[in-house]
Amino acid sequence: LGLMETLKWHCNEFAMVGAINCSFHGSIDDEQISKEIQLDVFRICQEALHNIMYHAHARNASVTVSETATDICFEITDDGKGFSVDAVEQSNGLTVMKERAASIHATLSIASKPHAGTTIKLCLKKSDL
Repeated sequence: LGLMETLKWHCNEFAMVGAINCSFHGSIDDEQISKEIQLDVFRICQEALHNIMYHAHARNASVTVSETATDICFEITDDGKGFSVDAVEQSNGLTVMKERAASIHATLSIASKPHAGTTIKLCLKKSDL
């Protein structure tokens, strides 16, 4: 399976195992992304969903894939308890996601506030694929 089908499958599995609604939106031609980068993107999304399951106390999560002329972005959001990004910046899961993103020349942003959910956005420049 390609990256899009794998992310859809993982979102469905996450919903069943974690009892958290998870929706998947968007689509790209994942053949434009090397298998190595696809694996890192999947692992980052997997870690983000894992964090939602074990820390966010969320009811809903989503994975959205979007594409512009220059970028491909993956956004994982939840409606959970949120957190202060500065306070947990050195957490193991977030550090691993940042390291994986750096290894594929992607940008990773984390937006969260207490009681306001979390958004993790991973963007790849098409020129780096």
